[in-house]
Amino acid sequence: MPFLSGIRFLVLLFFIIANLPLPAIAQTSKKAVTRAPVIFNYQQSAKPGDLFYLQGSNLSGAQVTLVGHGAIPVLNSYRASALTAQLPKNATGALAVYVRNSSASSPVIYLNQAHPYHMDASLIAPGAPFRIFGKNLLLAGYTPIVNIGGQTAIINAAKSTETILLGTVPAGLPEGAATVTVDNGNGSGASKMVQPVAVIAGSGADPFSLDVGWASGFTAIASVVIDPTTDTHVNPRMVADGVTDNTDALQAAIDYASAIGGGTIDIPVGAYLIEKGSLQLKSNVVIKGAGKSATTLNYTGARPIYSLHNDRVGLANLTLSTATSPNALYWNGNSRSFLKNLAISFKTSTHVFTEANVNLAIEDCNFSQSGPGVNGQGVQWLAGNSGLIVTGNTYQFLTGLAFSVDGSQDAYIANNTIIWDGSMQNKAGGSIVTHGVTTNFLKRATIDSNTFKVVNGPIVNHNRNDGEALLSEGGGAGRTETVGTATSATSTTLTDAKNNLNRSDSSGITGLSAIHSIIIISGTGTGQKRDIIGYSGHTMTVDRPWDVVPDTSSRYMTAVMSIENVIISNNRFSQWPRGTWVYFAATDGLDIINNTYTEGGGILLRAESSAAVHDTLLNINVAGNRVINTTHTWGSYFMLAYVADTQNSPDGLGAAGVVFKNNDLQANNPNYAPDLKDVANFEGYGNFFLAWMPPGPYAQPAMGGIIGTIFQGNTCTNCSAVFRTGTNVFAGAYVDTLLKNSSKLVVDSYLVPGAGASQGAYTH
Repeated sequence: MPFLSGIRFLVLLFFIIANLPLPAIAQTSKKAVTRAPVIFNYQQSAKPGDLFYLQGSNLSGAQVTLVGHGAIPVLNSYRASALTAQLPKNATGALAVYVRNSSASSPVIYLNQAHPYHMDASLIAPGAPFRIFGKNLLLAGYTPIVNIGGQTAIINAAKSTETILLGTVPAGLPEGAATVTVDNGNGSGASKMVQPVAVIAGSGADPFSLDVGWASGFTAIASVVIDPTTDTHVNPRMVADGVTDNTDALQAAIDYASAIGGGTIDIPVGAYLIEKGSLQLKSNVVIKGAGKSATTLNYTGARPIYSLHNDRVGLANLTLSTATSPNALYWNGNSRSFLKNLAISFKTSTHVFTEANVNLAIEDCNFSQSGPGVNGQGVQWLAGNSGLIVTGNTYQFLTGLAFSVDGSQDAYIANNTIIWDGSMQNKAGGSIVTHGVTTNFLKRATIDSNTFKVVNGPIVNHNRNDGEALLSEGGGAGRTETVGTATSATSTTLTDAKNNLNRSDSSGITGLSAIHSIIIISGTGTGQKRDIIGYSGHTMTVDRPWDVVPDTSSRYMTAVMSIENVIISNNRFSQWPRGTWVYFAATDGLDIINNTYTEGGGILLRAESSAAVHDTLLNINVAGNRVINTTHTWGSYFMLAYVADTQNSPDGLGAAGVVFKNNDLQANNPNYAPDLKDVANFEGYGNFFLAWMPPGPYAQPAMGGIIGTIFQGNTCTNCSAVFRTGTNVFAGAYVDTLLKNSSKLVVDSYLVPGAGASQGAYTH
C-alpha cells in the first residue's frame, strides 16, 4: 500500500518539521510544553471546501496547516479556546491538519478518518454477515479495508454507505476476543472500533433468516422439530379449538425440547387459547408458528410468555393476541434471542417488556395497541439492551410511545414504521404524554430509514407538551447530573471536596460509575470530556489522562451522557408536532443527516444550565436534512439553544462543535410562531442563548456559552429572518446561505436584558 505509507510518512515529516526548536524557546522546558496547542474537539467528517471547527487550549493566534497544502485561513476564533477554518476545495486524500502557535504545534488530527463505532452484534461467527456503523467508512474514490482478528474481511461496497459497511466475517477465525479496525483507504490510516466483539464457533448458516453474526448458533435447534399437537413426548398436547387451555401443553413442549438439548416447537395453523399463561421459555428452544396470519396464541390471563436469562431462544411466525389481559410478553436478560415475524396486538395492557438482553433481534413484527396502555405505557420497552437489532417492524399506538431504547448500546434501528394514532389527542381530562422513540442514555447506535407518521390526525392540539418523534432528554425527571469546581486534580483524577456524584440510575445499565462522564465547562481545560471509571472520597478517576490537567479554576459537569456516538439518518417524519429533539441532554458525537420532516416540527438541540444541573452539547453534525411546513399547523426550524434556568449567569460551556450543513428549510408563508411551550417558537435557524433569570442583572460567565457553531450551504425559503442569534454566542459562522423569498440573513435579536449581542461572527 505505497499510497497509504506515503501519506502517513508525509504527515509525520510535517509534524517533525513543525516542532523543530524555536530560537528563543527551550523545548524541554515545562513552560513550553504547557503553552503548546491542544485540540479536544474537532469536526470528524469534513470534506474539501468545508468549514471546520477546532476546540481546545492555547489556540490564540494559532496558524492552521493542512498537510500537503500549507497554511489555510482562520475565519474567526474565540479567545484561546476555539477557531474556525476552511479546507481548500481542491484538497484530496487524508485531510490532516495541525495547529501551531508561538510555542509549538499540536498533534496532527484527521478530519476524514474512519470512525467505526460498533457492529450489529457483539458475537460473530466465521462466514457470517456483519454490519459496521460509524463515520467516514466509505468515501468516494476509495476502497475500505476491514480487519477482524488480524484477517481481512470481504466488504460489499455496492450495498455500503458512508455510515454503514456490510461485509462477511473471514473464514477460519479462531474463537475469542477480536480487534476490529477500519481503514477507509484515503491515507488517514486504520481506526479501532470502539465496541468489543468476540468470535464464536459457527458458520454462515442462518436457519431463521436473522441476517446477524450469531445466527448460526440456531442451526442445531432448527434441525429438531417438535409438533406439540401430535408429538407423543408432549403430554397434554395442544388443541386449536378455541376452548381448550393450551398453557400446560405448550409448557410441556418447551420442557421436552429443553430436556433433549434444544429444538423448535412448530405450532401448526390454528387459534390456540392460552388461558393461564406465564409460560417459561428455556434455553435452546424456539417457538415457531405457520405464519403470523396463520398461527395465533390468544391469551387471557397473565403474561403469555416469560423468557428470563436464557441463551439461544426465539419466537417466530405467529400472533400473540389479547383483548382482556393487562400484561404482555416479558423478555429479560437473554443472550442470542429473537422475535421474528410476529403480530402482537393488545388493548389496555402493559408494554412488551424487553430489557437487559445481549444480542437481541426484533425483525418484521407488527405491534398494535388499540387501547390506552396501563399507566400510559406504550408498545415496547427496550431499555438496557446491547447488540440490539430492530428492523422492519410496524408499531401502531395510541398512548405512551412506540418503543424506548433508553440505556441501550450498540443498536441498529432501521426500516421500521412508527404510527401514532391521533384519535386520543383531545381526550377529556388531559392526554397521556406521547412520544415516538425515546433515546435517553443511548450509546453507539444507528437509527436509519424509519418512517414516522400519524393516522386519525393531524395532531393539532397545541396544549400538549409532547409529540417528539425522536426524543433524548437526559432521563426526564430522573436526572444524573452534578456540577462543581475542582479543588485539585492529577493527570487522571479530579477532586471536588463538595462533590457527591449523582448515582441515580435512569439508564437501565448496571455499573453506573463506568458510564458517567465528566466535561470541563469553564476554566483550565474547558471542553475536555472523559469517562469516570472510579469514585472515592469526592475524587473521580477518569479513563485516560487529561490533555490539560484541570486546576481550581476548572468548573465541571458530570452526567450519564444522554446520547453518544449516535447516527440518525434517512428517516421520514410526517405530522409529528416535534421532530428530533435533544432536550436538556448531555451529548457527544451525534449525526443527524439526510432526514425529511413534513408538516410537523424540525430539529431542536437544547443545552441547559441551572443551579444543580448542566448539560453540554459537543460534536454534533446536522447535515442534508429537509423541513417543510405549508399548513400553518407547526413551524419549520433548525435550532441550537442554550438556556440558563433559574440563574443570572450560566455555568460555562453550553455547546461547542455544532455544524449545520446543506439543510433545506421551507417555512410557512407567512411565517408561523408555533406555541410549543419551549424555545422552538419561530421559523428559521437558531443559534442563541436564553436566560430565564430571577430578578437581578445578567452576568456574563468566564467561558462563552455557545462557541463556534457553523452554518454552511443551508437554504431558507419564506423566512422573515434566516438566522437568529445573540448574547453569549461566540465565533459563529454563516456561509453560502441560499435565500428564497427570505429577506434578512442574520438577526441578533435574542438579547438578554443588560447584555450585548453575539461576538466574532463570520458571514460570507
